[in-house]
Parts: sequence; C-alpha cells; structure tokens
Amino acid sequence: MSTAAAFNPSDLAGGEVFLGTTDFSETVLKGSGTFVSDTFLRSVQWILTAHDPNSNNIKTIMILSPNEANSLIYSMEHSGFVGLPHDPRPQAGLRLSRRLAAHLNLFAGQLYFRSYDDYLETCEILGLLPRSLSEKMEKQGWKVDATGFILADDQGRVGGEM
Repeated sequence: MSTAAAFNPSDLAGGEVFLGTTDFSETVLKGSGTFVSDTFLRSVQWILTAHDPNSNNIKTIMILSPNEANSLIYSMEHSGFVGLPHDPRPQAGLRLSRRLAAHLNLFAGQLYFRSYDDYLETCEILGLLPRSLSEKMEKQGWKVDATGFILADDQGRVGGEM
C-alpha cells in the first residue's frame, strides 16, 4: 500500500518534522544477497507540506514520489492544512523555517546558500565549525578534525550543540 492510499492529513500535526516516504526512497527492487543499496537516486520533485493555521509556519515536510503526488493532488485542492507545492518554495503567506529549509536542501543535494545565516544553520546540522578554532576554544576543550567536524565542543558533545 502506498503512503498516498493510507494518508490522513491530521497525522502531520506536531512539531517541525522532515520526512520521506518509503515509495520515494525504495525505487528499485532489491536483489538477494547482503548488499542492501541500489544505485538509483531519485531527485526531489514533490513535497507535501503541513502548516500551523494559527501562525502560517510550515511544520512538516514530506518528500513524495511522483506516483504518490499524483494520487494526492486532487485531495489537496480543498485542504487548508496541507499543500503539495511542486517546488520547495513555500506557498503564498506560509513561512518555512531556516532549519527545515536547510534539511530539505541538504537532502536534495542543494548546497547553494542564500545567506550567511543559511550557511551557519547547515553547519550546525552537519556538526561543522563554521570558523577557525580559536585558542580560547581549544582551552575550553573544543576539538575539530581537518574537515571542520566538531569532535568535541566545550561540553564534550560530538557535533556540537544541536
């Protein structure tokens, strides 16, 4: 059964969430054996968004397969809670948080930043230090590898504070 057939818009209520459907991710039947991956990478073309009607903030993004989008498009026409935009730009009047936008851009392979703040958000998600490690930070216990990945912050957390 596809996600579209079992879809209930009220299931998308809650905090900010970034999801992908099984139909989107499993595009090729896996053969027998221990290798569990395939070489097909489907591009992100359809996303389902759900927003908080009180604030117009998009709270949920779900990446869909073209087949699922086709199944849902007519049921979305009269919904005030969910939308099915063809591209990652929010519908008129809706706001997409920098964090959800960064997750979507990373997943879709989009690494062009509109602003320095977008770059900082992406670094935080990936656990990267966006600047050089200072002497003060080293004394506080920060450790960063050659790629900029935070091995330990001042609290000993791998990837820094999330």
